[in-house]
Amino acid sequence: MLYTALRAGFLNAQGRGVSEQYIVELDRHIALMRADIEWTESLLARLAREDYPWGPDALTHQNRTVHEAMRKAAQQ
Repeated sequence: MLYTALRAGFLNAQGRGVSEQYIVELDRHIALMRADIEWTESLLARLAREDYPWGPDALTHQNRTVHEAMRKAAQQ
């Protein structure tokens, strides 16, 4: 996994005493990837629940109306 490899490289660089100024972007990239992984795992857990409203049948009339208005506005 890319995240694991990047994290290992970052920790290796830190362990060798590489200055933060040289690895700060790697640290940022790892943090963003971790956040994305956590969000995706959270979404998948929600989607796996039977009571989670998803798909066209889960939309209320108001949701459909707003969605259609947004689509029309985007097409103009």
